[in-house]
Amino acid sequence: MRTIDTLICCTPILALIISAQAAPDQLSPGTNGPNVVAHGEKIFTSETFSGNGRVCTTCHELNRFGTITPEFVQELFASDPDGPLFRSIDSDDGVGNSYERLKEHATVRVVLDLPERTPSGLGIRKCDDLTNQTVVMHRGSPTVFNVALEQHIMHDGREGDDLVAQALSAVHSHAEPGREPTSEELAAIAAFQSSLFSHSAIAATLKPGRTMEFVDNRPVLALPDGNTPAEKRGRAFFNPDRQCGQCHSGPMLNRTSRFHPNGVGMPIESSFAERAPDIPNEKFRWCYVDLETNKLAPGPLGTTDVFPAPVSDPGIGLTTGFQEFQLEDGSPAMIPNELIVGIAGPLFKIPTLWGTPDTAPYFHNNSAKTLDEVLDQYNFMFTFFPDGSFGLGCDPNAPACMDEQDKKDIISYLQLLSFER
Repeated sequence: MRTIDTLICCTPILALIISAQAAPDQLSPGTNGPNVVAHGEKIFTSETFSGNGRVCTTCHELNRFGTITPEFVQELFASDPDGPLFRSIDSDDGVGNSYERLKEHATVRVVLDLPERTPSGLGIRKCDDLTNQTVVMHRGSPTVFNVALEQHIMHDGREGDDLVAQALSAVHSHAEPGREPTSEELAAIAAFQSSLFSHSAIAATLKPGRTMEFVDNRPVLALPDGNTPAEKRGRAFFNPDRQCGQCHSGPMLNRTSRFHPNGVGMPIESSFAERAPDIPNEKFRWCYVDLETNKLAPGPLGTTDVFPAPVSDPGIGLTTGFQEFQLEDGSPAMIPNELIVGIAGPLFKIPTLWGTPDTAPYFHNNSAKTLDEVLDQYNFMFTFFPDGSFGLGCDPNAPACMDEQDKKDIISYLQLLSFER
């Protein structure tokens, strides 16, 4: 294990690099054929599990690219305020009195059990509520397209890439089921989700086992070069050493590239969305606690505070376990999540950018409603880093890392990644 100083010096946004790993096949043999996929689609679109009336498409509308938007939620509420989306578990207060947050931000309430022990033997709790073992996070519904090639299918990675486990967790968390899904139903849902892609070229890269096809160590899938001058300028921002490419690299644009020759580094990042002053969710101080005494205790970095500033959502900090990184000399290191977030702040999965123009809002908390706001957020993030944002191409003397023309060029290029109609 390397020292903390070594880890910090290697990273913008925590640029410790995770070794590339193939996603394991989560489906049993014979569970991903066309009949199973069709059965999974039927379950995904119509099965309530004798619950509160919700189906998977209540929050992952397939005709809206696998997610929901504030505008869509507002339309639903105007036409049917008693519809299945509007259940008390996702109301402002959790008991059904109002749904303003859901209508404004399209975020649902996610109730999480806090880890009883971190690798250091401590717990992570809200500093003003050290004994409470559950918290409520407000998060958006990520698209279900392209999940067959995602290493993390949840914003905080708590389900890994296990689509069967994710399906069960979603039913329990959001559908208030009156009966348990069968293993066959869960496998069918996973098979159906594994068949959803934003582009045929992405589907063409998939091999049995949910891994991507490579030819001569290069992925079959390639980014478009751009046609217009604006698109070509925007494409340059996705080079591995530029502002966008350092955290959206690899064929799916969901891995970091810093210090990694193949551009397939770690699948998590900080966008500093939790530090933005206008974040839509209330912020809290998060502390380490001795679970034997329920008193504050110093964490791995010697402080009782997990983060230097209040945040609403610690991301992977609320999950136990480790991330496997590849250090500069190529040696592996298993770093506990609690240490990673102590260095880099709240971290969340890096979403693929394929299909991004159609899957607003953005970030785990839906705090950016447009791509222009996404780039504003990154300009905000870059202000926290010295020396030109760790070599990201930013001019340290400029008022912003990306000016208005840069933003227009990047958005122009991202339009090329829109869903195939």
